[in-house]
Amino acid sequence: MVNHLVTRLISTGIATSRSLTLGLMLLLSACSEPLPPVVPADLDVAKLSVSLTALATLQLERQQQLMLDAASLRLSIDEFLQEPDAQRQQAAQTAWRSAHLAFLDLAALPLAGPLREPLAPLLYQIDAWPIEPGYLDQLPAYPDSGLISDLTVPITPESLREQNGFTDSSEVSLGFHALEYLIFDRDATDFRIPGPASPRIEPTADAQINVNANEIIVRRRLVLDVITLQITADLDLWLTDPKRPNAPEDLMLPTGEIARLLAHSLQTAQLAITEVNRLLIPGEGHGVYSQSSRPALCSKVSGLKQIFFAPVRLGDVLSPLAADATQNLQKSLQAATDLCALTEISELETSRLELLLLALPNQIEALSAALTKAMAEVQNQS
Repeated sequence: MVNHLVTRLISTGIATSRSLTLGLMLLLSACSEPLPPVVPADLDVAKLSVSLTALATLQLERQQQLMLDAASLRLSIDEFLQEPDAQRQQAAQTAWRSAHLAFLDLAALPLAGPLREPLAPLLYQIDAWPIEPGYLDQLPAYPDSGLISDLTVPITPESLREQNGFTDSSEVSLGFHALEYLIFDRDATDFRIPGPASPRIEPTADAQINVNANEIIVRRRLVLDVITLQITADLDLWLTDPKRPNAPEDLMLPTGEIARLLAHSLQTAQLAITEVNRLLIPGEGHGVYSQSSRPALCSKVSGLKQIFFAPVRLGDVLSPLAADATQNLQKSLQAATDLCALTEISELETSRLELLLLALPNQIEALSAALTKAMAEVQNQS
């Protein structure tokens, strides 16, 4: 019964998204008119400026945290490859969880850059999921499967980028979740070359040619190293996106900024719906190998709550235009936050969380509709 309801509500959400997109296009079109800009009288521009400053501060804090966690992940993988054992593998796993969650926390904020389509090259390369592990490495039932076993595929950043999503989105060879599979689902011995401990193998042409009887292990080590290096490089590119505004004075006109925040928040809510819908499906959660699917989902809930309420308080800016919609959104996000805070969550509680998240796109669309209506009234009066 719940699954039928979910399907129906998701279809409604897609229609809502299209409606919101049309409304935002009209809103942004209005903002592109010559000065003076269209700003409803009930919209407190000074309060919006405070909100945008709080958002920029939060974004900077999370960016710095991600940089630190990514560096720690790089170091932990280096140490694991120096001597692959259970202790160093556990340290790498801990570092992965921190870096991945830091990425998701930052991605939930509009100032972290435009939230592109799920399969857009950069974000897909960083965080594509779900993945097909047999595409990357051999499985017990398929000992010859995977890029690692295919000796015709060189293990280089260029090659793994080319193989990433080669014919299907689940054919993942780069990013957090390819790395997650290797360090959570594979044993430390899968990276250990018999004999004296060897230093970390660099992804060089010589290393590629001089493979020996342990070439599969050598290639697996190379893949682990290249994936980690590429994550670091991709995060650096994402964090320095020249299209991202860096300070409130660089931002667009007030109504245009609100439209951008609402559009980003809508997409974040839709991603949360996708994740909660897979939460109870074995092998399909966002972070299934690391058992971090629920924290990944809850980071989006937390991000939305922080955008609309403390510390950014976009809800306070929009409340004069749509008090009921703001209150409904606050109730939904608070209830979802409470469920996320549970140490253990039952199937019934997960279904309740799913229904709460399914309501979010409609509630965000109501805020957009109120703003669009207020702007239209100002235009008609001018």
